[in-house]
Amino acid sequence: MAQERQLTLDVVRGTAILLVLLFHFRVPLGVPILDAALQPVFAVGWIGVDLFFVLSGFLVGRIILTEADTPAGLNRQRFFFRRIHRLWPVLFVYLATLLLLGGTQAWPAVWPVLLHVQNYSTDAPSHLWSLAVEEHFYFVAVLVLPPLLRRGGHRYVERILVTVMLASLALRLAAIAIGAPLLHLQWQTPYRLDSLAFGVLMASTAIHRPALFARVAGSRRVCLAIATGGLAILSLAGTVCFVMASVSRSPIFRRAHS
Repeated sequence: MAQERQLTLDVVRGTAILLVLLFHFRVPLGVPILDAALQPVFAVGWIGVDLFFVLSGFLVGRIILTEADTPAGLNRQRFFFRRIHRLWPVLFVYLATLLLLGGTQAWPAVWPVLLHVQNYSTDAPSHLWSLAVEEHFYFVAVLVLPPLLRRGGHRYVERILVTVMLASLALRLAAIAIGAPLLHLQWQTPYRLDSLAFGVLMASTAIHRPALFARVAGSRRVCLAIATGGLAILSLAGTVCFVMASVSRSPIFRRAHS
């Protein structure tokens, strides 16, 4: 059972990686038919990051909730040590390389990462923004979830997680309404908490309602159909936005509306 579960998680992780790669390497091939065929695939690549967030929320949330529900409670020092041991060695080698190659000119790109606020800085390496979101979320989660669990039990925690998901969505809608920069909605932590919270909600379900979780996880055809339908809708919406943006930039469109 454990091997099957790990294989499933690896498939999810691999799918997320593939989606992100397709999104970042969306280079026109110069062949109109191929470009038109690949555009729907490129349009949904961004969802790979959300898939990573859900998976990360599930894995780390399961650790927090499981240990917090034991008599000894969650060992926060051990938790943070594991996260640091997992993430920081490679990260600091990367930052040291930036300083070695760029000298003092690289410092504006390095210091936000050292403070873990790179998702609020346009000078930091852009591909590290998602790491900051995860760090912020789990720092709060490891401090907040155990006392919430002791206070009201897992159902209380799940209601809090649903509230976080709805609040994050409401913040995005409000930010769009007032014309906030789209880069803020993509990078900044409050706008990206719903995927992580949903992952933790899945972890809580797996721990406290294993029969329900197993039943949903076993309905693979239904889950696959829902995922395929969601991807199709997002792909269509992304393609329409891409076409509208391309048309609005065309000289004919500009002359017609000048």
